[in-house]
Amino acid sequence: SWNSNKIIAIDQGSGEQKAIASSTAPDPLKVGDYTGQYVLAATISPDQLKSVNSTDIYLINGDGRMYLWKNINFYSKHEKIQGLAYNKNEKAIYILSFEQYYDPNSGDYKHNTYLYKLDSSQSLTQIGSTSDVLAGLTFDQHGNLYSYDITSPSLVIIYYSNPLYTYKFMELNLGINYEQYNESYIPYLSLTYDNINKKTFILFNRDNELHISWLAVVDPEQLSFHIINKYDDLLGFCAIVPSPVVTFHVTTPDFYPLDSVKISIANHRILYTNKFGISKIPLNKGSYTAFISHPDYQSITKDFTVGDSSIEIHAILKPKTTTNIEDLEKSIKIYPIPCHDILTISAKEQYTLTISDFNSREILKINPYRPQNNINVSNLPQGIYIIKIKTSGGLITKKIIKQ
Repeated sequence: SWNSNKIIAIDQGSGEQKAIASSTAPDPLKVGDYTGQYVLAATISPDQLKSVNSTDIYLINGDGRMYLWKNINFYSKHEKIQGLAYNKNEKAIYILSFEQYYDPNSGDYKHNTYLYKLDSSQSLTQIGSTSDVLAGLTFDQHGNLYSYDITSPSLVIIYYSNPLYTYKFMELNLGINYEQYNESYIPYLSLTYDNINKKTFILFNRDNELHISWLAVVDPEQLSFHIINKYDDLLGFCAIVPSPVVTFHVTTPDFYPLDSVKISIANHRILYTNKFGISKIPLNKGSYTAFISHPDYQSITKDFTVGDSSIEIHAILKPKTTTNIEDLEKSIKIYPIPCHDILTISAKEQYTLTISDFNSREILKINPYRPQNNINVSNLPQGIYIIKIKTSGGLITKKIIKQ
């Protein structure tokens, strides 16, 4: 978003917009693409007439946090970024830049479009250039690199050569008159390919007013094009392809759900389970190791592999004890089970007590408590409850039945 400087998620089905974070970049984010794990976004100076020949590339994760990944300095002082696309097979970023400057010898404005490759080692290489005015950049599922030729006007496929060769894929008139931009700058335009629906989306503005952007969809199989929406204040965008979701279920040996369990996966954000003992994270295909820990329980690791589908991982944490867990359970007596009105708890030392229903809703909490007590449960509805008792020797959980 240009004016509000927000990162916005738009549901393709409902059209609902939701701001997920504020951009921390010093300049507006113009173009982007999706790596399967992060959104790539690049900045542009608000004043395109300035001789700014650089751009900052940011990584944005699922919760909106941004990381500056690379500052790019183009070869010419007049170049400004016009497209950004991620090649998953090469694990490389392709960058399209546009150069426009006044030539005092001819008295005309000159322009060139350049294609760069930024590899995984962050090495920048210029692939080639063309005198065509190109904007936007995206790969389809076959690895074809698309751009929009404003002067044609048409959707084109770029072939890697120097000079760059473009093949006109389909005529596509967006109503952009390039002639009016020769003395200023070309309009804002972003391309993105949706791998799920196999369609290309274009976000563009027809004039230099930054407050109105048009979103159009191109069906490459039908060679059709239509505008599907109009937005205020949007500058750049990309399509997110959902990754398989890994769901963690963490419980005690008695299958009591544990909240606030820390789940660490290398190179990913730290997760914490909710009150139902559940935490979720989208992950790409591959093998992973999760380190699962809680202050009151023994830590464990879980090795797992993510394929095409979402998976569930069940983890059981045993309490940390200063005594043997069997001895601890023997030292605490809970009776009668089933119970009616009174539940008696007998222990050899002081303890804290919580009773929860099977939806993890806490019903009763007493802290501290004397070693033996009779607890009035007559007001509880009939059903199964979880009782959690913590002593200096450790923590145990038990199921109780209220009749």
